[in-house]
Amino acid sequence: MMHELQDRMVAGAEIVPSPFANLAFLEPDLFAGFWRWRVRSCVFCGGEHLHGAGDLAADPRLALGHRSAFCCRSGYWLCDPLPRLTLKTIRRAHEFLSSRPPAKTRYEFAGACNA
Repeated sequence: MMHELQDRMVAGAEIVPSPFANLAFLEPDLFAGFWRWRVRSCVFCGGEHLHGAGDLAADPRLALGHRSAFCCRSGYWLCDPLPRLTLKTIRRAHEFLSSRPPAKTRYEFAGACNA
């Protein structure tokens, strides 16, 4: 009974059933500095969707859960099908970020140009 209630959401005045799970795969954008979850096959339209998952310093697994579908007035639950691979991806991204030299601020960069 509880799962049945969790699988529904209100869209306007009607209650629309929402699939319990939609598989999402984690991707880092190392240059823009954020995580995203990629849904390769939407349960509603069959298309691909991207959902933001926060700054690279944050834990992207906290962004899992119920999300709005971009293709309709409903939503779905993002679930991680490969948690070990996700953890490995997070660790590799953090290692990459910690190995880079700190970026100069635009003020430091402007000062170096004027010197």
